[in-house]
Amino acid sequence: MSKLAQQVGAMDAVQTGLLHSAWAPLAAAALWMIVAGLMPAIRSQRRCRTAVMALTAAGVPILGWLTYACGPAVGVLGFALGLAMLLAQPLARLRTRRPA
Repeated sequence: MSKLAQQVGAMDAVQTGLLHSAWAPLAAAALWMIVAGLMPAIRSQRRCRTAVMALTAAGVPILGWLTYACGPAVGVLGFALGLAMLLAQPLARLRTRRPA
C-alpha cells in the first residue's frame, strides 16, 4: 500500500469517527445548555453580557456541527432551545422592572 493510500485511509477513519457521530454534537450541545443554565448565577450585569457573548460565540459552531450531524430539524430545535436559554434571564429582568 502506498503512502498516499495510507494517508487517505487515515483521513477516512477520522471523518467517520467523531465528526460524523450523532452523539458528539448532542453531548456538546447538552454541555452548552448546562453552562447556559448556570449563567444566572452570575449577578453582575457586565459579566452577564460577557457570558452571553461567549456562549453565543461557542454555540454557533456547536449548532452548525449539530445541524451537519443530525439534520436541519434537530438544528432548528437546537437553535430554538439555545435562543430560549440565552433570552430567558434578560426577559425576566425586563418583566420585573416594569411597574404592574
